[in-house]
Amino acid sequence: MRNLIGILCLAFLAFSCDKENVTIQPAPPNSIALELHAIVICGSTYDIGDESAEDWGQRIVDLVTADGITILSFELDFIEVEHPGFCGNCSRTGDILKVIAAEEDEDALRALGFEG
Repeated sequence: MRNLIGILCLAFLAFSCDKENVTIQPAPPNSIALELHAIVICGSTYDIGDESAEDWGQRIVDLVTADGITILSFELDFIEVEHPGFCGNCSRTGDILKVIAAEEDEDALRALGFEG
C-alpha cells in the first residue's frame, strides 16, 4: 500500500508542475523564407571575411534593409560542410543566414544569392 501511495504522489507531482506552453508561430502572411550560405573570399560584398557569423549575418541584414528590402526576422544556422579535396575561393563555410522577408522582395533577395 505504501508503494502505491508513493507512486500516486510522484504521479501527482509530475502532472501538477507548471509546464511552459510552446507554440511555433507560422510565418506571417505575405512573407517568404529564404536563406543565404556564407561563402569565403569570392570578392562579393556578401562574403564572410574575418568576422564572426553573427557579425556577418547582421551586416548582411543591414545591407539588404538599406537597399529597401523588408526583413521581418532572421536567424543564423550552421551545417557541417565537407570540402571537396581542394582549398580555394568561393567555398561555403557552413554558416547560413535564414530570413523571413516580405513576399514582394523575393526576386530582389534571390538576385542577391538567397535561396528558398
